[in-house]
Amino acid sequence: MAFGKDRQTVSALAPPAGKTSFVFFDDALKGFGVRVLQSAGGQILKRYCIVYRINGKQRWLMIGDAAKLTEAQARKSAKEKLASVLLGVDPQGGRQAARESASETFKTTVQKYIETEKGTWGAATLGHKNLYLVRGDYFKRLHSMPVGSITRKDVAPLIRAIRTNHSDTTAAHARRHLSAFFSWALSEGFADQDVNPVIDTKNPEGNGPRQRKLEPHELKAIWNACEDADEYGKVVRLLMLTGCRKQEIGKLRWSWFAPDRTSFMIPTTKNGSPHKVPVTPLMRSVIDTIPEMVGRDPLFGIRGEGFTQWDSKYNLLNDGCEHWQLRDLRRTMRSGLGKLKVQPHISELCINHKKQGLIAVYDVERYEDEIADAFAQWSTHVAGIISDGKVVPLRTA
Repeated sequence: MAFGKDRQTVSALAPPAGKTSFVFFDDALKGFGVRVLQSAGGQILKRYCIVYRINGKQRWLMIGDAAKLTEAQARKSAKEKLASVLLGVDPQGGRQAARESASETFKTTVQKYIETEKGTWGAATLGHKNLYLVRGDYFKRLHSMPVGSITRKDVAPLIRAIRTNHSDTTAAHARRHLSAFFSWALSEGFADQDVNPVIDTKNPEGNGPRQRKLEPHELKAIWNACEDADEYGKVVRLLMLTGCRKQEIGKLRWSWFAPDRTSFMIPTTKNGSPHKVPVTPLMRSVIDTIPEMVGRDPLFGIRGEGFTQWDSKYNLLNDGCEHWQLRDLRRTMRSGLGKLKVQPHISELCINHKKQGLIAVYDVERYEDEIADAFAQWSTHVAGIISDGKVVPLRTA
């Protein structure tokens, strides 16, 4: 058999003048041809191919390199594939399905999940879905993976990391939302695993809430351990004084500060509301040690991401203060404000807890002066603790 209107053999085929690529079709088997390509270096490459229409769309499929396949081998393969087209079967259906499966990443499928189901959720649930599955770093490693390729081996270490870097409660919430997503993806045909990959991963919910509160001598030990530390030590000291979550201080930016540096506003927090933190003199003594650099907004970290090295080497544990975690500083401040006789609703606002129930409906006061006074009391108390152990007396009224 021969190809093209001049009925040339495969060895004689070359692109027409002025073209670097051309397809010569067989004169006997419709749809079967040879694609001839001339590279920039003048080399001629030839590949057997077929062209066909299925479901109203024209498709191309390469069969193989003409330097590796004989014409008879290529023709036999072409006949089989074109025969399947006559039966309504796309010969590259498997490849197309694989491409489509790869294009359905975890992130794109989560977006479809939220868009499809958000009408059935309340505002709080929608916020949690976005927090755990989209915005946060909890499952960021999965974002670019094809959703159908994710297994328990991919999921389990991420849940362990959430327990280490956040808390058992956070890990349980994140795990629950991830499991719900995969159940939906499986039922809608976006994933084809045999089972939900979250099933049989360890559920940390049974460990109960953490109750660790640091004593004054422990706060002093931690503060002193930070004395000559790198920027992590400065982050820890600010966490001790502000009661903020670690990511909020880790990502702190100069642009969040008021012009006079008497406060800073965290624009986005876990509860979805901004959080204004008054800057006390003790906080300022830490902040003033952080150099400002032209063109750089974050106070900590590198490449504009803030501080992210929350690994185990930064534990600051010692014989005088064992088994503590960064989130214990937040609980310690909240408990300490209660000991300082700060009213409970003010203490809650200091750590950016939202008003609840009817209070949220009827009490619209922001209490900025009272919050500033509470932060001042806490800083004074901490200052007393770290000053040769002379603890400032707690208020009794």
